Amino acid sequence: MPFSPPMQQNIHNLINMVNIFKKIFYRLIFYAGPFFSNLTENEFEQKDIRKILVVSIGEIGDILRLFPLFNAVKTNFPSSKISILTTLPCDHDVWTLLPRPINIDDKIVLDIKKNHRGILGKLRLIRDLRKKAFDLTIDPSRGDGMGPNSIMSFLIGSPHRVGFQKGGIGFLHTVRVNFSDEEYIGRQNLRLLEAMGISVSYFGIELHLPDPDHFIVNLFASLKDPVVVIHPGAKWNGWYRCWPPHKYAELAKTIIRDYDASLLLLGDDSEKKLTSWIAMEAGHPNVIDLAGKTSLSEVALIIKHSRLFIGNDSSLLHLAVALNTPAIGIFGPTFPGQVLPDNPNFVAVCSDLSCRPCYTHQPLFNNQCTNRECLERLSVNNVMDAVRPMFDNMACRMPGPLTGKRLTV
Repeated sequence: MPFSPPMQQNIHNLINMVNIFKKIFYRLIFYAGPFFSNLTENEFEQKDIRKILVVSIGEIGDILRLFPLFNAVKTNFPSSKISILTTLPCDHDVWTLLPRPINIDDKIVLDIKKNHRGILGKLRLIRDLRKKAFDLTIDPSRGDGMGPNSIMSFLIGSPHRVGFQKGGIGFLHTVRVNFSDEEYIGRQNLRLLEAMGISVSYFGIELHLPDPDHFIVNLFASLKDPVVVIHPGAKWNGWYRCWPPHKYAELAKTIIRDYDASLLLLGDDSEKKLTSWIAMEAGHPNVIDLAGKTSLSEVALIIKHSRLFIGNDSSLLHLAVALNTPAIGIFGPTFPGQVLPDNPNFVAVCSDLSCRPCYTHQPLFNNQCTNRECLERLSVNNVMDAVRPMFDNMACRMPGPLTGKRLTV
């Protein structure tokens, strides 16, 4: 039975009050936290660690950038049991990309839509996690999750808790690392281990890939070289981070006109409407819409064997980086230095507006942008200025053969 209009208004007002309270609460922590940080410090002893929890909350790109951390934890704590707390299902495709030596003993799902919805649901989860008696919690949370996840890590009760801090948020960790607005996040994740005295020298992402199936082999056999992958969507805040669809369509037509390339549009089921519109607007048989038709493993194989990836700051850009496929990232509000490692294979296209970047994974982000000018003012010619040198260098890089199971960046 639906709520009456007055009741709906009361519920809406209550939600607004809760959100205002949360903002005030985290702002108080941000400014007051440093005064209490000495109360939570605890000397780290590696020999005491038997059970480890890694907070792995985020989307595909966030998880991929944690692969090196998983590997380093497994290497340095070989006899310890490693659990992860994740919002992705246990059977999600991203876990199939984990290299076989990285064995996650237990995946604990934070189900914020059902079982762990609201404060009571999260308290039930915390109660269950306390019973597991973890010795160490590693929390690489950034942005909006830095505050609530650091509190959750504290309540779980691990005597050793390592995580990022920004201002006072994160003061509940026993080992704290200042989160940088400018450094590659994959590298920053490993600084959490270095802060515990663990030496880490490699932050490349290793992936386990299956052998190409008939679909992949037949797909590439039917395409003319060069093959370019375009991902025009983004999972988190797509309106805020995505280059306009009509510009992607114009870019596709320009690449085909200049290079007679095959263009593959990738995305999940939620992006099919977007890719279908771009393919129709481009109006050329060289454009093939594969959104919603591939698994993540198949997407990884497609990106691996393509000459170039083009897309927004999104999960598939992170995947292209992991695969070391030449990639062009189109950036609006986010900072390329946090997303792309320092590598000539990866090029960022962004405007020079003084207001960007406005989102650098800060814990007290207040999105007030309404015009997306940083993305709207980027022209197809701006992107083509990055594409052309990539095509000029393609003669020096041939796609790998359609075999093999592991790639190391």
